[in-house]
Amino acid sequence: MIKKNLYAEQLSYGCKRQNCLKAFCRKIENPNLLDEISAILCDYDDIFLCENTNKLVNGDISLHKYKFKENQCINLLIHYLDLFKIDKNKSYEDNNVDDLILYSPYNSNFNDNMDLVKDKQPLKNITNTHLENGMYDLNISNNEEEKHFFCNYFNKNKWSSKEYYLISGVVHILIKKYKDCPFYTLGLLILRLYSIVSMYSCTDLQKLTVIFQISTDIFKSNTKKCNFKKVESEKDQTINNLINVTFDDQNGDAKQVFMKSENGFETQKGDGSFIEHSSTELYVNDCKQNLEVNKYYICFNEELFNKNDLFRLIVNMRKTLNRFSDTNIRENKRLELMLNIFYLMFEFNENLQVVQYKKFYLNQFCLRMNFKEEYKFFRTKGKSILSYSFILPVYLKAEVLKSENNDLMKTSLQDSFFRSLFEGHIEPYLFITVNRENIYSESLKILLKIRFEDMHKQLRITFKNEEGVDSGGIRKEYFQLLSHEIKHDDSLFIIAENIIWLKNDCLDFDKYYCIGKILGIALYNNVVLNIPFPSFFFKKLLNKKTTFNDLKEIDHSLYLSLSKLKKLSAKEIENLELTFTVIYTTTTGEVKSYNLDKRNREIKVTKANLHSFINKYSDFILNKLIKKQFNAIKEGFYFVINKNILTPVNSKELEKIILGSNNLNVDEIKSTTSYSGYKNDSTIIKYFWEIFESYSKKMKKKLIQFITGHDRIPIAGAGSLKLVIMKNGCDTERLPSSQTCFNTLLLPEYSSKEKLEGKLRTALEMTAGFFLL
Repeated sequence: MIKKNLYAEQLSYGCKRQNCLKAFCRKIENPNLLDEISAILCDYDDIFLCENTNKLVNGDISLHKYKFKENQCINLLIHYLDLFKIDKNKSYEDNNVDDLILYSPYNSNFNDNMDLVKDKQPLKNITNTHLENGMYDLNISNNEEEKHFFCNYFNKNKWSSKEYYLISGVVHILIKKYKDCPFYTLGLLILRLYSIVSMYSCTDLQKLTVIFQISTDIFKSNTKKCNFKKVESEKDQTINNLINVTFDDQNGDAKQVFMKSENGFETQKGDGSFIEHSSTELYVNDCKQNLEVNKYYICFNEELFNKNDLFRLIVNMRKTLNRFSDTNIRENKRLELMLNIFYLMFEFNENLQVVQYKKFYLNQFCLRMNFKEEYKFFRTKGKSILSYSFILPVYLKAEVLKSENNDLMKTSLQDSFFRSLFEGHIEPYLFITVNRENIYSESLKILLKIRFEDMHKQLRITFKNEEGVDSGGIRKEYFQLLSHEIKHDDSLFIIAENIIWLKNDCLDFDKYYCIGKILGIALYNNVVLNIPFPSFFFKKLLNKKTTFNDLKEIDHSLYLSLSKLKKLSAKEIENLELTFTVIYTTTTGEVKSYNLDKRNREIKVTKANLHSFINKYSDFILNKLIKKQFNAIKEGFYFVINKNILTPVNSKELEKIILGSNNLNVDEIKSTTSYSGYKNDSTIIKYFWEIFESYSKKMKKKLIQFITGHDRIPIAGAGSLKLVIMKNGCDTERLPSSQTCFNTLLLPEYSSKEKLEGKLRTALEMTAGFFLL
């Protein structure tokens, strides 16, 4: 009873000891919870009183009689404190690290099946019966069920406030242990526990700094030699698919999503005080995998950091950061540390592709961020959230690009003004005047001759013999018309699988060069294009490697044929008598051959070299065959765009920024539309939305083009269009018109729904310029 009272006092008032670990003295406000925790700690005598926790860590307290009591959280702590005993005659300070060469993942393979222990490097000068080949043996028993004693408990779905408190305390004590003896395996244990309580634990900077150090050690060392084994069997494929769990984008949680794979298998895609939380559902419905390779989603017997560990950390760290109310990284050191830990996970994942890049987006966090304030520090190289580009949703990355390009435009405008004072009149803008009927050919001639210093000026478009000042609407229409011409230019492109691709025998490199400039100028001026390039086109634009899977975008039949070769036996492949010399047809119909082997030898395709053959064949089609044509496009693109500003974006994001989206969500558009002269419940407005919703997808795109100047949706989504419907007089025979630079529809108050529908249809059929202001 006395001990329970001591614990209750400790939990009620906290501890003011300078070197206190803050393990089980974090204040608890809820009296029922306080009583529960006191009763549990009392079962372990006085070892968790603040004056004894350092003795506990140092191994000065015998733990044998406390093993395997009722509480699994404390049992785990007792087990691992006893496991990680050190030779007290040895020093493990930084200046003696040569005495502590632990197992390092530098020499390991990181494979799909999480069977990770390879080439273990032995410890030197460490005497401990728990060590074998440089690794701690984490198994507590040879019996399969007993071996996963802790795994059974820590893979549960829900956690109570009591459990969160206890696990957090365990983490605090183990962090102190790690500071004294920084074993790799101990660090891994801490990360596994921290992944459970990251939202409620390690609020003080000292402990969070240790978590960062552990993360650095584990992620940086593992990254050096990460190597997924090729999936050879259907069973292995199933195991690999089980790890591809998806996130719930709304709240950062993760959930199992079942879907059918091609092979028929079902696959799964700071004060330190304690704040009570209700029982919280964890990230996955059933953590037991029931597979021979690794039965538990998080397995405490795994001796190396694996995919499951990474996934769990990403999920919970994302939850934690999305709940941050303070987004000022310049004043919040804890936030900075957590973002740095999150970045280590991102960097590690980039090599292994455990989850998609989008799963690192912090949507809720970014909504609370002051973009203008952060950009101000970002452009002056100060501390800014924008420097952590991997957490930014793509629409914010597009906003960063837009802001950087706008800065360049302002600089160019100022430069033109000051030069005009001394050199005479200098055009402040990049003026392009073209005839609507010959827009493509005239644009190519103009773009070919434009000087580099003019490329960073803001673009202004004029159509010959037409009135109108380009405030943005004419520019959008110009690129819309150019997009149409480009995708129908059969001298440069072929249409394959509903996309366009480069002709392998076209030698008009100047035209390709101008196409690259058009892409660059559109991006620079924040205009969306509608050119159906394949996704891997943007990989190549960013100098990223293409893969065999990219081949299916432009030649699906060849992709399927090569894929089928993988399923053949060695004898069947031999009977095909294939060689590394491939036959292909140019776009003019000429049949040619090409040797995929660099030494130009006649090599037969076998089961052993099939993988090499397929990769070289796809590389030939995707890269070598159109190398000169694509390099001309890339040269034109980077004539306009500074490569450095594209560093934060990947190929998928660049594709979305340049081409926008095809996803027309009427509800999103409607929810952000404002009205001038009308109300949202005006009869004519109700008629308009009823007509819009009844349109086919093609007609919806025509209406959006009529109002905004293009039929693609910006990267920020349909809601970002922010249409304006303005009253333009009473009932009349005039047609609706638009101000595309302001996304405004000028709509008379027609007398009936039928009349409105007829006038809209006529206006859409006559869109080309006349009604666009």
